[in-house]
Amino acid sequence: MIDKANVGSKIEANEKPKEDETPYSQATQSEIERLDRMLEKEGGHGQWSKHLICFLLLISNVLVSLFRGSKKARSVIGIDACSVLGWSFVVFFVAICTACTVLGIKIVNNEQALKKKVGRGLVKGDVKFEKKTVSKLVIFALLGGWVSGALGLGGGAIFNPLLLSMGVPPAVASSTGMYMIMFSTAGSSITYIVFKTLNMPFAVWIGFWCALASLIGLIILNRVMKKFDRQSPVVFLLAFVLGLSALLVPVFAVVQLKGKSDILKFKSIC
Repeated sequence: MIDKANVGSKIEANEKPKEDETPYSQATQSEIERLDRMLEKEGGHGQWSKHLICFLLLISNVLVSLFRGSKKARSVIGIDACSVLGWSFVVFFVAICTACTVLGIKIVNNEQALKKKVGRGLVKGDVKFEKKTVSKLVIFALLGGWVSGALGLGGGAIFNPLLLSMGVPPAVASSTGMYMIMFSTAGSSITYIVFKTLNMPFAVWIGFWCALASLIGLIILNRVMKKFDRQSPVVFLLAFVLGLSALLVPVFAVVQLKGKSDILKFKSIC
């Protein structure tokens, strides 16, 4: 889900209505009050109805991974990964993802309809959840998830350019992309910890320096943005990171695959 609330854009949420929005006078008092409460929530991070959807997907992902197991780790309930029961868990997870996607789209559509009716809250950077836009988001979300899971490449390499191309402000695009990736990364980490395949000392060491570098980077970036009063530094930084990833990923892949003669052989999915 894409929402400007992730960066607390209180000022933008109160901009004047656009020309194509319904006049303010057509909304009832209860709708106006409901919008005020909704905009207040969007000014912070307490949008729990949306957070709960993400946490539901996280929990489902972890449970399915633990129940099915893998080639290197046995199922916690003792089933085979490619058994009928194992594939049933996969189908169940797909059904949950589909239901959560439909629910998320419905929530955002209802919120945008209320903002349009009252005449407040919609801003230039909002992604209008129209049929064509929703289809594009779903397709690229599937693509980003596949790339992240199958190739080990961060989903932000797809999500960030996609959001920027749809007119989302750079700060919102980068934070939204990182928010989405956080759940998939957390799910993988929890699964590895349970299966005892994660090198905890190394993970803590890497995690500490990554967190420290991220904090320093945010402080520096915020100061630069305030100094120049523009979000272009975020765009330049994203372009640099994506370009560096595009160059280094193939290089490391070639190094790792060097000398392996069976890389083109098809193997069983099980």
